[in-house]
Amino acid sequence: MTDLQINTDELRRQHRAHVERRERMSAASPAWPPTPSQPLPDHVLRPAPRVQMDHHVRVWRAIKNAAGHDWLNVGVSAPKILISDIISVVSEHYGVPRIDIISQRRTAAVIKPRHVAVYLARVLTVQSLPEIGRRFGGRDHTTILSAYRRTSGLIEHDPGFAAEVEALRLKILGGENANT
Repeated sequence: MTDLQINTDELRRQHRAHVERRERMSAASPAWPPTPSQPLPDHVLRPAPRVQMDHHVRVWRAIKNAAGHDWLNVGVSAPKILISDIISVVSEHYGVPRIDIISQRRTAAVIKPRHVAVYLARVLTVQSLPEIGRRFGGRDHTTILSAYRRTSGLIEHDPGFAAEVEALRLKILGGENANT
């Protein structure tokens, strides 16, 4: 028999093995979605677990309570802070051009200001991680999350850095409040 000829006995054997496997697999797993006569599984009927609040939400609520603001109850909206304003304040503070914070450069002189700006954007705005990433030069949301977590860790362990970030945050909030 040459390579081009088909061995029908081998094909029949492979087909029978395939049919047997398919029958075994379909008998082992129940049909999905369940028919109306079948009850729904418990995990479908249970409510989804409540997601824990992020650290920045707890901090933001603590700041609002300490400042005497209760925007949710009095019907006044929170001040609108733009990511571009955050980038401007951070770039001015660190002496780095705005374009460098948004660019793809990864030098040490640019990384720290960029990470601080990302942290403040996450804390002070309601933008999603993908949206913040788009504002910072089209970065992936996981990159933004990494920068946020790294800066949060530095804030927890370095009081000097925490004071620096807090001063920037107050400058951003103060500048925004002065304009309104």
